[in-house]
Amino acid sequence: MLFTLGHGQKIILSNDAAPGGGLGGLAPAVEADAVSYAQATGAAPSSAPSGAAAMPQAGGMPGGPFGYFFPDADAAPSDADMVARLDALADAMVEAPNDPVDADSAIAPVFTYLGQFIDHDITANTDRKADQSVIVPPDGDTLDPLPRDHVTSALVNLRKGSLGLDSLYGDGPDDGPAATKLKNALRSPGFEGMMRLGEPSDVPPEVGVRPDLPADDACDLLRIGTLLDEGSLQESDILGTPLEPAFATNGAINPAAAVIGDARNDENLLVAQLHAAFLRFHNRIVVWLQGQDDAPTGDALFEKARELTRWHYQWLVLNVFLHKICDASVVSEVKANEAKAYKAFRDRVMKGAGGYAKEDHLPLPLEFSVAAFRFGHSMVRGAYDHNRNFGRGDNPITERASFDDLFRFTGGGGMRGLPTLPINWIIEWDRFVHDQPKEADHVARKIDTQLAPPLGNMLKQADGVFKHLAKRNLRRGHRLNIPSAQACIEGFNGAGYGKITPLSKEELTSGHTGQAVADGNFAYATPLWFYILREAEVQTGGAHLGQLGSRIVAETLVGLAVCDPSSCWHQSGSDDGRWHPQDGAQPEGEVVDDMPALMRAVLWL
Repeated sequence: MLFTLGHGQKIILSNDAAPGGGLGGLAPAVEADAVSYAQATGAAPSSAPSGAAAMPQAGGMPGGPFGYFFPDADAAPSDADMVARLDALADAMVEAPNDPVDADSAIAPVFTYLGQFIDHDITANTDRKADQSVIVPPDGDTLDPLPRDHVTSALVNLRKGSLGLDSLYGDGPDDGPAATKLKNALRSPGFEGMMRLGEPSDVPPEVGVRPDLPADDACDLLRIGTLLDEGSLQESDILGTPLEPAFATNGAINPAAAVIGDARNDENLLVAQLHAAFLRFHNRIVVWLQGQDDAPTGDALFEKARELTRWHYQWLVLNVFLHKICDASVVSEVKANEAKAYKAFRDRVMKGAGGYAKEDHLPLPLEFSVAAFRFGHSMVRGAYDHNRNFGRGDNPITERASFDDLFRFTGGGGMRGLPTLPINWIIEWDRFVHDQPKEADHVARKIDTQLAPPLGNMLKQADGVFKHLAKRNLRRGHRLNIPSAQACIEGFNGAGYGKITPLSKEELTSGHTGQAVADGNFAYATPLWFYILREAEVQTGGAHLGQLGSRIVAETLVGLAVCDPSSCWHQSGSDDGRWHPQDGAQPEGEVVDDMPALMRAVLWL
C-alpha cells in the first residue's frame, strides 16, 4: 500500500548498505528527503546484483519498470540557459486572473479527476516534490538531462502498472507488516464482502446543509481517527513505525488522515470523493451479488465483487474515458491492432529488465507518465459548482468552491479542524458527470496551453518552482530526458504506427505561447508535455487530444488491458464476444456503461 506516498515524498529502491542509497547515477538527483522502499514498507528489498544498481534480485522488483518508447532518440540538450527558457515557456502558459478566454470544453469535469484517479492507479514515483535537485539545479549549474539508462535502472514504478484498482484495494506491489495491518482495515467489519468508508462530520446549519445524496452516511473516506477511536488501532501501531509520516506530524497523529490504498487520492476533494464513489460501487455490487442465485459468500463474495468492479472500471477507461479525451479514430485503430506499439515496448522493456520485473507487472512509458498523461492539468478549473452550499443553490455560502478549498477539505488540508469531511462539502455528482450539462460551466476546460491561474501558485506546495505546475512539468521532462515531440512522431511513423502529422514551425510559434517557443528555440525540438497541449489546441480546438497525444495515451491504456490476461479485454461477453457492462452488475437495474450511470448506482446504498 502507498499510505506514505503523497506528492510530498519520493520513494526509491534503496540498498541501505550501498553508497548514496544504492542509486548509482541518480543519487545526486533524488536523495533529498527521499524515503527508501525499505522505510516505506517495513521490509527491505534484496541486495542489488552486480552491475544493476538499485535493482533487487530476480522476482523482487516491488513494482513495474519504467521505460521509454524511444530510448534511442536524441538526448535533450545541456544548454546553460535551458532552465530560463523552460520557465519562460511555463510562465506563458498560465492565464492572468480573469483572463477573458473561451476556456470551456464539451467534456464533463469528472473526466479531469478520473484521469488523475487512473494515473494514481497505474503510476507512482514520477512526481515527487522532495526530489528537489531533479527540477532545481544547484547554484550556477545547468539542469542537465540524466542518461536514460540511469533513469530506468533507478526509478521504479510503485504500482503494478495494470488497470487493477490497486489504489482502491491496497494491492501495492509489496506490503510490509505495517501496511498489511492497515490494508486489513479497508474491509468493512460486520458487512460481508464490503469495503469500509467513513462518515462525515456535522456542522452548524449556518455554514451549509447536507446534500440529499447519498442517502446514507458512507460518503467519506475511512480516516485514521476512526480506527483509533474504536480501538482497532493503537497509536503505537503508527508512531515510531514506517507509517508515521503518513499519519502524524511532529509526533502528533492527524485524525483526518485517510486510510486508503494511495494517499494521493486524498490530496484534493474531487478525486477523494471519486475514490469514495468507487468504494461505494464495490459495495453496491456486493449487495447485487447477494441477490443473485448461487451467490458467493465470504472471501469469494469479496473477490467476485472486486473482479466485477475492476472490469467495469476498465471498460469505462477503454470505452468512455479514452473516447472523450482522444481522437476516436486513433482509439479505434489502437484497439483493432491490440496496441501494437505498447506491446512492442512491453516486450523490449521486460526483456531488458533481465528477470527483475515480475511477470504480472506491466511497464509504463515515461513519455506517457511524465508528459502525455499530464494533459489533464489543462482541464482543471479555477473553481467549481461543487454543491448547493458552494455553487448554485437557494442560499449558497459562496458561488463556487475555490481550487484552494478543494485541497483544504482533505486529510492533509486540515478539514478546518474536523476529523472527517464536513457534511456541507459532500459532492453533488449531478453537477460533474453529464455530457450535456445543465449549466454552462459544468464542463472541464479545454485541452490546450492555457492553465488556470491557481496552477501557477499552488496551495500545499513548497515555495518557488514547486508552486508552479508548468515549471515543474517542463523541468522534470527535461531532467528525465523525455524525447522531444518531433522524435516521438518520427519513431511512431517510422515503425508504422499510424501516420502523425507534425505541427509546423508557424503553428508552434503562434498564439499566446508562440514567442516563448520561438525565444526558447523549441520549434524543432519541442518539450513533449507542452507539444501535447499545443497539438490539441491546433488540431482540435482543445476538444480532445491530437494525433500524437492520442497515440501515446491510447497505446498505453489499451496496452495495459491487452497485456493483462485478467482484464475485461480477455473476458467473453455479449459485445461481439467481448465483455460489456451489460454482462456485469446492474445495482439499480441499469447497465453501468457511462459516468452518470455509475453515479446513479453509487448514490443509493
